[in-house]
Amino acid sequence: MTFTWFDYAVASTLFTAAFWLLCRRLLKDEADHEIFAIFMQLVPIVFWLPLLAFEPVRLPSVDVGWLFVVLAGSAWALQQVMAFKSLRFTAASIREPIYQTKLLWAALFAFLLVAEGFTPSKWAGFVFLLAGALVIAYRHPPGESSPQGVALVVSSAALTGLAYVLDKLALSHFSVTSYAILVSVLSGGFIALHAARHGLLRRLAFFGRRHVKTILLASLMGAVSYWLQIKAVSLGPVGTIAALLELSMVFTTLGGIVLLQERQAVGRKLVGIGLAVVGALMLRGFFPA
Repeated sequence: MTFTWFDYAVASTLFTAAFWLLCRRLLKDEADHEIFAIFMQLVPIVFWLPLLAFEPVRLPSVDVGWLFVVLAGSAWALQQVMAFKSLRFTAASIREPIYQTKLLWAALFAFLLVAEGFTPSKWAGFVFLLAGALVIAYRHPPGESSPQGVALVVSSAALTGLAYVLDKLALSHFSVTSYAILVSVLSGGFIALHAARHGLLRRLAFFGRRHVKTILLASLMGAVSYWLQIKAVSLGPVGTIAALLELSMVFTTLGGIVLLQERQAVGRKLVGIGLAVVGALMLRGFFPA
């Protein structure tokens, strides 16, 4: 059986939702978001290393390939710190819809950097996905978000859109697993350097011992999600894949409502989910515009 970029992207959304629900459960009461980000960048490498035995390692011989991976590592490092910090101030069922503005950033950067075009059906899909996000995020319930949280989510969304395109550019020079490992090492290293400059690394061992089970489980979810994501990007159009990955909003929002008891404005959240699903189906070509 041959899997397509669509299959990899949809599978990635399921693991992404599980990952963010775990992170929200932990970080809503924790201030050590940078320490957690270091773990989330470096621990998944343990799960990727065995895959190297089944995939030929391909590294670039040209400077531009290494430039792309450094840029991608920097973008993902900033994105992770902002994203994890936002979880302290924003409920999962609110954060995810706002975060979906990354699809517009991805489309913009894809158009500017790799000249990807879009059919009317795909643009309509983007509109439905964004409409779903806005419906859920509009007048977010008190106690489930804050202006600081919204600003952090939007910033991390823009960086995610840029990182998607940098991944696409870099993957023409790297094999999937070797690239995932390199980006994680770089982004984790950048975050660790920043944390060391501010004297935060002394909390690394304490945080790790206190939350070891959550760190391992979230790392596994994140490792699988990111590997599936870059596998999809390596096979298909980055702008469309970025939009399709927004289906994680559906699963994360439902998980926030059911598992994390984020029960305010449930009706509006469900309407937003419906719009997002229609958008994803239009991207797949089920409802041609």
